[in-house]
Order: sequence, then structure tokens, then C-alpha cells
Amino acid sequence: MLDESELPALADGQYRFYQLVGLQVVDVQHGPLGSLMNLMTTAGHDTYIVDGDSGEILIPAVPEFILDIDLEGQTMKVDLPEDLISLNR
Repeated sequence: MLDESELPALADGQYRFYQLVGLQVVDVQHGPLGSLMNLMTTAGHDTYIVDGDSGEILIPAVPEFILDIDLEGQTMKVDLPEDLISLNR
């Protein structure tokens, strides 16, 4: 429960989770997937939980899938393999 000014600075490309909640997630091939609703931490990597019209999609928070995060535009651009999307639908 600290004021943000009391938190350590982040390096470029790093974000605090609260900054990402609510971002609209858009896949380069499939278009809008939904809103980033939650984060699950695992031993291997974090996983974003996106909720949209087709239900929940779990997206590994790895650079191979996350192309861009635009906090001002409230969007996250992703490039997901077809199999990953179909697994979650």
C-alpha cells in the first residue's frame, strides 16, 4: 500500500500489473480478444488471463507473444499461435 512515487523505477518495457488490468488485447491475425482481467504467476512465466466474447484465453506473458503495450491507448498487441487460441475456446 505504497504511493507509486515510493516504488522503485521500472526499466523500459516493464510494467506493474495494475497498469495492465483492463487493457484491450488485440491479436494481429484474429483481432480483438477481450480485456486483460487477471494475472497468474507460474514457475515458468506469468500468464495473462483475458476475458472476451469467446470466453477466457490464457496468454503466456513472454516476448514471443506480446508485441506491444500501449498504456495511453489502453491496448496490448499480441501475436498468438493459432493452436493457443483454439485451446482456450
